[in-house]
Amino acid sequence: MKKNIKVGLLLAALIGMPSINASGVVKYQGKELVTKKDVEARMKELKIDSMQGEQVYMQVLIQLAEEKLMAKQISDSKMKAEPEFQRMSKASAEEFERQYFMQREAKKRITSQMRQSVYDQIKASMQGKKEIKPRILIVEDEKKAAEVSASLKKGESFESLVKKHSLDPSKDNTQGAGLLDRFMLEEGFPVEDPKELSNLKEGVASKPMKSMYQNKLVYTFFLIEKGNRRDFQLPEIDTPEVAGHIEQIIMRQMVGVVQADLMRQLEVYDLKGNKFPLVPEQENPQGGIPLIGGGVKK
Repeated sequence: MKKNIKVGLLLAALIGMPSINASGVVKYQGKELVTKKDVEARMKELKIDSMQGEQVYMQVLIQLAEEKLMAKQISDSKMKAEPEFQRMSKASAEEFERQYFMQREAKKRITSQMRQSVYDQIKASMQGKKEIKPRILIVEDEKKAAEVSASLKKGESFESLVKKHSLDPSKDNTQGAGLLDRFMLEEGFPVEDPKELSNLKEGVASKPMKSMYQNKLVYTFFLIEKGNRRDFQLPEIDTPEVAGHIEQIIMRQMVGVVQADLMRQLEVYDLKGNKFPLVPEQENPQGGIPLIGGGVKK
């Protein structure tokens, strides 16, 4: 890390950016921009344990440095006094207020019944699907894939080949080289032909499959051991990952409901003096959700 700090100092001198000195603070044009107290306060705010080490400390420090440098540059530019900035700032603030209000009102209407309904729909849609927890071996090109295939045919173990060649951090898994830590939806793996994975027999290493890894085309071998393929098991409804997904689905629907219900409170007349219906009444698909103004039929 000390070497990285020295490199940072050299780059800072060359491009006029803040410099990080050996005491773990940031200086800009000779003056302290970020102090240890600043970093400690941010870490406390983020609930990061100070015992997590120098690398984490430096990540927080650099993020703070970027924020403070940008704030200083903005202040020095005096752009906030420019009419165009003020116009755009006002428009952005008004849009934020609208979005915040809609989401706030939508969230009030979400009930446990709605959450359960969406959960049941997700569960029904996953019937018949499989999930797997395979060992994987990822190589960068077709040449390396052919080399691994040849070694497998000669009888070399999948585990030893993972340790030698795989690009994925799972090669260091203490539970088994290449073994993923959790079950994943079988059809969710980004391989060229998902059917090949579905048809793969347990205990048999696959041929190299074209797949995506860190936005690059690679070749991945799979090995599904006995017991590591099962019917998809949806986590409980109160599991954070599931609960968050359900919330997003409902919020997308409810924001539209709130907006429609607000519009129903308006009385609009055309040029002939006839009342103009902005949003026609409709049956409520969500089972009688209390809406502002009562514009939707129960």
